[in-house]
Amino acid sequence: MSLSELGFKDQPFDHLYLLPIGAELPVGLSSKSLLNQLNSTFKKLMTVLSTDELQLIAKLTQLPIGVFPIAVVADQIAYPYLIQPDYFLQKRTKQGLHLTPKTTHFDDKNLAKLSPNQFDSYCAEQLSRYAFAGKLVSLTKKQWKERAQVAYTQHPFIQLASNKRLIIEAVERLNRSMLLGVLNPPEDVAFWRHRVEIVLRPYRSLPPDARYHACNHAITLTISKNYPSFQVNCEACAMNYDYFPMEDRVALQQEVPFEQAVKRIATIERQFDALAEGTPKVITALQKLHTIQQWFPHNSLDENQGPVHRLVASISAAEFPDTPVEPSLLSLQHVKLSTIDSLRFVQPYLATTQEELQQLLENERAEELSTDNQDASNEVVYFSTKGYTLYENEVDVIEEYLSRDEGMTFHLLIQVLKGEATSKVRSLNLHLSPIFGLLRPWPKKLIPQAIKSFW
Repeated sequence: MSLSELGFKDQPFDHLYLLPIGAELPVGLSSKSLLNQLNSTFKKLMTVLSTDELQLIAKLTQLPIGVFPIAVVADQIAYPYLIQPDYFLQKRTKQGLHLTPKTTHFDDKNLAKLSPNQFDSYCAEQLSRYAFAGKLVSLTKKQWKERAQVAYTQHPFIQLASNKRLIIEAVERLNRSMLLGVLNPPEDVAFWRHRVEIVLRPYRSLPPDARYHACNHAITLTISKNYPSFQVNCEACAMNYDYFPMEDRVALQQEVPFEQAVKRIATIERQFDALAEGTPKVITALQKLHTIQQWFPHNSLDENQGPVHRLVASISAAEFPDTPVEPSLLSLQHVKLSTIDSLRFVQPYLATTQEELQQLLENERAEELSTDNQDASNEVVYFSTKGYTLYENEVDVIEEYLSRDEGMTFHLLIQVLKGEATSKVRSLNLHLSPIFGLLRPWPKKLIPQAIKSFW
């Protein structure tokens, strides 16, 4: 159904086409005078429009040339808000789209509250918007959305961000890395971090989903009131930008000087590389750590067994690049140490071969085992039966505890030493005592013999 079929059969104004919408009229509004004012204003404004502009408006509204659509709530009662030109674009693809006061198809400026000069200026602005929208009817709004998203991705700054994505993400990682604390000189590191905040600010201002290309969310297009453009809005990203369909280009909310952005992103990469190259001892240590991790992958060693065990254990969960570590931003971004102390641990072993390091690990294990055996051999046996041994130091612990617990019975002591958390044992909090479970490995029938040897 065309727009002309929705209006009144009799149209009393030369330059207005009245469309009924069934709304309530705001209180205190003289609607008939408003219609007269609109008719005379549009008549005056249309005389200065070009033939092409008048034809574009007619093409958009599908009304005769020189006629402007106005919503009314009755035969001679105007609705005091003008219809957005977006409505006519959408109506081409949504035939059942109707005007109601609750829709978003009306502008938010109340005609009745405008001064004469504001009224004329506002109506002229609306005619320009309608003429602009008339140029867009060759494509559907869905197609314009697709074009806007393509233009966003092709914006020079977004293209730069996409091309330099590896650099941007590497800088973000290293700016939070513990490696910055060991690069020299410290004042240059501080200056680099300060420059990073400035250089990355425009990239960080873009939503993560729209930082390197257009997002995939649903967007809305609204014809701008001030420019021959669409305002594009993504609610999910909380972002707006302008799309100029006649030029097929996008203007970001905050435009960045392109040449300056190109130079700045290259500069912070170069500055970091200089920091890394100026700290060769750190790079050498990282390269050795990477090599040692490859020599002993997936090793869960006890760091208390010796300095080599401590070194290997400290890098068991460390991350390194797939290729050898280099003094560059793109390489060091992949280094993630569990502790910065690994750089200190590796210093004595920078020239150590895999075979030598393996021998050192075995030596530390042997020394640890020897120490354990020596400690065990120094223990004095107090009582032994059927392969189970009670040492003197264990007896000392039991006797010291019994000296403080005069209420302990022989049967209860058996349960405590065996580690049986019976209701009686728990009620007396004996399951928390230092002797609870001391003879857990023993068969229960042998524990009475052990107790009688000292009690």
